[in-house]
Amino acid sequence: MRNAFSTCNYCGCGCGLFLMEKDSRIIGVGPSLSHPVSQGTLCLKGWTSYQYIHSPSRLTQPLIRKGSNLKEATWEEALSAAAEGLKSARQKFGPQAIAFFGAGRATNEELLLLQYLAEEVIGTRLIFLDSLSHSLSYKDLFDGKVDQANIEDIGVSDLLVLVNSDSKEQHPAFSGQVWKALDNGTKVLSFSTRRDPLAKHSQIHLQISPFTEGALLKGLINLYFSDEASRWGTIPGVNELREMARDYSPQRVSQICGIREDDLRSAFSLLSSARAPVFIYPWGSMEATREKALIEDLKDLLMMKGEGGKLAILYPSCNSRGAHLLAKNGIGQDLSQVKVLLLLGEPYGEDRRAILSLRGRLDLLISLDLFMSPTAEAADIVFPSSSFAEKAGTFTSTEGRIQEIIPAIDPLRGTRPDAEILTSLCAQLGAKVPSWEDVRKQVSQILGTPGPRNSEMRFEAEPVPPPPELDESFPFTFVGDAVNLRWHTDTRVMKTPILARELFENYIEMNLEEFRDLGLREGMTAKFITRAGEVVAKVRPTEVLKKGTLLSSYYSLLGPVRVERA
Repeated sequence: MRNAFSTCNYCGCGCGLFLMEKDSRIIGVGPSLSHPVSQGTLCLKGWTSYQYIHSPSRLTQPLIRKGSNLKEATWEEALSAAAEGLKSARQKFGPQAIAFFGAGRATNEELLLLQYLAEEVIGTRLIFLDSLSHSLSYKDLFDGKVDQANIEDIGVSDLLVLVNSDSKEQHPAFSGQVWKALDNGTKVLSFSTRRDPLAKHSQIHLQISPFTEGALLKGLINLYFSDEASRWGTIPGVNELREMARDYSPQRVSQICGIREDDLRSAFSLLSSARAPVFIYPWGSMEATREKALIEDLKDLLMMKGEGGKLAILYPSCNSRGAHLLAKNGIGQDLSQVKVLLLLGEPYGEDRRAILSLRGRLDLLISLDLFMSPTAEAADIVFPSSSFAEKAGTFTSTEGRIQEIIPAIDPLRGTRPDAEILTSLCAQLGAKVPSWEDVRKQVSQILGTPGPRNSEMRFEAEPVPPPPELDESFPFTFVGDAVNLRWHTDTRVMKTPILARELFENYIEMNLEEFRDLGLREGMTAKFITRAGEVVAKVRPTEVLKKGTLLSSYYSLLGPVRVERA
């Protein structure tokens, strides 16, 4: 048996692990004792991260749509068809009719090759890495105004400020460090829609109404100005921020967020007295414009706090941070005129819904994937990819560690690494094919370049997006959440026997009292109706949600919701 060191391919923690290879199969994994993040442990997804590699459901043959069905094709046929489709669309509609999407599970090298294919070969600017709607690129996020935190900072912080962060479910390795810090006396200030397990261990937990995080942060900024009004008088943007924060008095924030004024003042007192607070926020937990405003508020608060405070952004996928570092596009990219879309990996959540809704307007959808995912099923050409155990490259973890993945076995017969598929498409299109050495060198140069350092301190007065408007017909607000055993679309999870066995059924949670008022009983289904449609799902009562709130890790409902018995 041979052990090959690699990096987990699920969340952004970037845990180090060993892939155990025997007879050209991965038969298990083991944690790295010396890795600074995992420190000899793995979560359940990490322990089982090898099981889907040899799933009989893996794609092993290229597919081309013939009529309404996908039919097996040779690699030469599929590459030729994809290249011809790209060339035809460019000639007929222009390069801006072609878009490219790279998932956060792709390596840095694959994402760079995707950009090369898009920009240099096709000539399009429509390149989306990790998300179709970045709230802020990494370079905008960490622009020198605030310091970024790493996992070691959690242990030396005297206050952790958790913003909708249930790290036990979302980023288990970071959660372990949070609990260690608690044992060592670190205080916790948390606010979230759901009363998560850390709430009872927090010095202060504010359970706020859905989508009111921005109002709460503006309320804390308001109290800073009231407490030390003259301290920031020379920093650009301070007058605009002061004027905007004036509308968020403790009384108004109490009404918007559904909390007590005294609790907001206590939260401010705890924050203002902290020596080295670390703010922790899970990227992608809300839609892009709302998230952009929230992150700017976090940065403003940290600047008001002064030296010592840091911001930890917990990215969702194993290479989300690398994708955001490489990304050049932000909010506002228009997909309405796109005729061809190439997907490197499987999108999930709002991105998947957006792409599937575009399907009827696309002339060609190309997918590079491990399994027949929802977007692969909708594609016209499907290329079978190799898994993380069958290829080389690097992932950038949520705290910026650039970590290798090393092939432990040869690619599954019939599959190819994504980098090879992308370079083959470049060759089919008559373009120069970058060497692997040049790609690695460029990745190292881009990701190894330090960002700006405090070139100009400036406050950003971002307006607070209002929460969804409710009425008597649609009195509920829906919130999406993550749980540890699920992963995005669950494609890999459902191909992992242990996780599939443990995976509970899909359901939507609602407040226990409202559950009873509707005459529902445990195990019953209900209709969840929005202005755009409805979903029938099992409903589960809980005491950790406020009235008027619905929550699920699987379903996603847009806008206000009405609940009726099915």
